[in-house]
Amino acid sequence: MTSTKEELLRRLRDRPMPQISSELSPANDTARYTRLEVNRENERRIAQLRNSLSKAQESFELQHSFVRLDGYAAAQFEKER
Repeated sequence: MTSTKEELLRRLRDRPMPQISSELSPANDTARYTRLEVNRENERRIAQLRNSLSKAQESFELQHSFVRLDGYAAAQFEKER
């Protein structure tokens, strides 16, 4: 599955916020369990996206630095000929 920054931001934006309720009766256990499972899956995916995107950024930065060094070495070689 492709990881995108857009999906990460959408999931963070759509995260459920705790709501204050004056109702003291307990919620339906099945509904509460389902909400908890959906929230857990969303948090797991958010962590996975963050990890994947940070690895991609590190790889990009590493490759970028090597490309710059490679260009520098080629220029120095041509200069010394």
